[in-house]
Amino acid sequence: MNIIEILIKAREILVSQWSTMLIVVVFFLFLIIAAKLKKKPTYKYLLKNSVMTPTELMFFETLLLAVDNKYHIFSQIHFDAILNNKIIGQPWSGAFRHINQKSVDFLICDLKTTRPLLAIELDDKTHSWGNRQARDFEEVRIFEMAGLPLLRKRVRENYDYAELAKEIESKIIKN
Repeated sequence: MNIIEILIKAREILVSQWSTMLIVVVFFLFLIIAAKLKKKPTYKYLLKNSVMTPTELMFFETLLLAVDNKYHIFSQIHFDAILNNKIIGQPWSGAFRHINQKSVDFLICDLKTTRPLLAIELDDKTHSWGNRQARDFEEVRIFEMAGLPLLRKRVRENYDYAELAKEIESKIIKN
């Protein structure tokens, strides 16, 4: 082989490698552009008829009578709205994940400051299940540690608002 043949062969190899490389680069660019253009799913939602179950609504009506406009009452409050997880010496994100997606059925708060004074949990038959009992135990532990009293009420056909008022006053945080 003479020098010209060697140069021609080298040129063919380089062109072949460059064309292969160009095809690979174009392919990856196509994948990147396709991923960016891919539409994110559009979810649909419907408005619920109530923010409470019928059982919770019935209890709420009694609760309104029991507190007699002395407190604010909030329903379905997530733990992260009432508990501070940013405590020195613990991993904040882990502490947040532990309470994230947990909620309490009702929260009674100070009328002027909205400071939480009492959490109320309605216990239906699901609270007798093993996994739910462990969750309830942890809920009690968390609220005790935070200094927020928790009133657990068994679901019933009806409630006596005067009796409920006494229970609330006996458990509520006094300023």
